[in-house]
Amino acid sequence: MKDAFEILAIIPARKGSKGLPGKNIRDLCGMPLIAHTIRQAIESQCFSRVLVSTDDEEIAAVGKGFGAEVPFLRPKPMADDRSDMRSAINHLLDEMKAREGYSPDIIAILFPTYPFRTCGLMEKVVNAACTVAAFSQCAYPTKTNPYELMPADAKSRWPVFRPLLENTPVHPSAHASRNLLSLMGNIRAEVNLPPGVRQGDTSFALRREYFLARIAEGDVRFENQWHNTIVEDPVLRIDINDEEDFLLAEQVIREGLFDIEKNESNCYSAT
Repeated sequence: MKDAFEILAIIPARKGSKGLPGKNIRDLCGMPLIAHTIRQAIESQCFSRVLVSTDDEEIAAVGKGFGAEVPFLRPKPMADDRSDMRSAINHLLDEMKAREGYSPDIIAILFPTYPFRTCGLMEKVVNAACTVAAFSQCAYPTKTNPYELMPADAKSRWPVFRPLLENTPVHPSAHASRNLLSLMGNIRAEVNLPPGVRQGDTSFALRREYFLARIAEGDVRFENQWHNTIVEDPVLRIDINDEEDFLLAEQVIREGLFDIEKNESNCYSAT
């Protein structure tokens, strides 16, 4: 199915990083961090083109050296801590259309801080965007259910999601509880809690018209057309933001705990 679409992979990699400066081109077991994502994108054969979006000449050179396209640099105002990723993507799409007349059908975002993703995972995410969803993303199972969350301040003992508790049949007596112990007794039984997942940024894909609709605020044509690919493998969830994350990624590679073709069994469609 994906062969019928023009699919653009965008790898966003700005120079600035407060948590781990220079991480995108830091060596991770023989290759710069960003090169792992470039290699995976190319080897997956899921994408018509693989582009790096960066504001930095050195990152651009590394990207080109490992086979990605870097046709231009991202403007500096779109590459700081407060910049909106949507603005950077929109700029890239506008530039590609102006320079080449190029408009992809599907846009895939692959963050280079996730060095472990498999061909099968990328294919699942992309195929969902081509067939059943306007927005396709990875999601991670979470042991903490939203119904269990409490506010951090001491003024309230009610769950953060108290309105949901009061309007859902799974906890009919939770809203009537008057102390913390009885409340937790009512809602902690895992058998009664709906399963939860959280968004994972390792890979996601979306149709170009969905992205443009999100840019045009108020356009809700695709509001409910989302799809989750559940990722249970903890290796595929590693996101490098600090020194400890980097050391963990190095250990995974040295211990042979990741294989781009083999870590497939713990990724599945939610629908």
